[in-house]
Amino acid sequence: MQFFVVILSIGIISQCINGCPNDLKFPLESIPLQIGSVPCPDGQSSCPDGESCCLLSSGQYGCCPIPDAVCCNDHLHCCPTGYTCDVEHSRCQKGFEKSYSIVCPGGDMSCSDGETCCELQSGDFGCCPLPDAVCCSDHSHCCPHGYTCNIEQNKCDKGISIPWFTKKEAQPINKTLTKLSISTIQCPDEKSFCPEETTCCELTDGSYGCCPYPQASCCSDKMHCCGEGYSCDDSGSRCIRHLSSIINSIEIKSSLIPLTTIPQQTCPDGKTKCSLTSTCCPNKDDKNKNSYSCCAYSN
Repeated sequence: MQFFVVILSIGIISQCINGCPNDLKFPLESIPLQIGSVPCPDGQSSCPDGESCCLLSSGQYGCCPIPDAVCCNDHLHCCPTGYTCDVEHSRCQKGFEKSYSIVCPGGDMSCSDGETCCELQSGDFGCCPLPDAVCCSDHSHCCPHGYTCNIEQNKCDKGISIPWFTKKEAQPINKTLTKLSISTIQCPDEKSFCPEETTCCELTDGSYGCCPYPQASCCSDKMHCCGEGYSCDDSGSRCIRHLSSIINSIEIKSSLIPLTTIPQQTCPDGKTKCSLTSTCCPNKDDKNKNSYSCCAYSN
């Protein structure tokens, strides 16, 4: 059986012919201290829930992103429970008998029990060697269940890592409206407004968008934002939070998350656009009712 194993920091997908092998390997990350409930044997380090402590070549402990993992003797990699480390060939081995009981979409490929079908760049399906895994959008890697793919930094995020958000488009304020709903906030340009419990942030074109967090931090790239209590680390595309109450003032880093755009509707005049949470209303001073404004209320 021929196969090709792609290895990055956490996500792995095997491309297979006539079925997928149970071969994989996870590189370890050196994490001196993590907030979690899995203490490491040195008594000084810990890993998040659902991960395993493995000794590194430096003598410190790293975290393998799967529970009850097998630590490889090269002190660099780990394998899932039930697998053995094949360091020479840089892979994990699980016996020789494989039960291909998971049929991938299309019915032409199958994966073994405990694996997940993930689409490859070729359009075929490969096998992620983890159950209920998250298939990454690069179509080359996967992450354990409960993790999110961090394509930019080639890793899986969990726990205190939060996704980044895409700024929503702000809605222009039409001066013919007599008043705004108390559920909106006005942006500094005095032309745009955002829903209550969000934050106005300037966009790259000089207009304003809405960050879906109240009292959020607007990042200097004018494309992202971070929640209250976090600051933007623009060089690393992350949100950073300092917790002084935790030992050694641990610096918690969380990934910025692509922001979502507010869905819009086109008003009957064919020009004005309003969010789906608002209503298109004809302007009172337009006798022909050919122009519209956005009412902050729906229906």
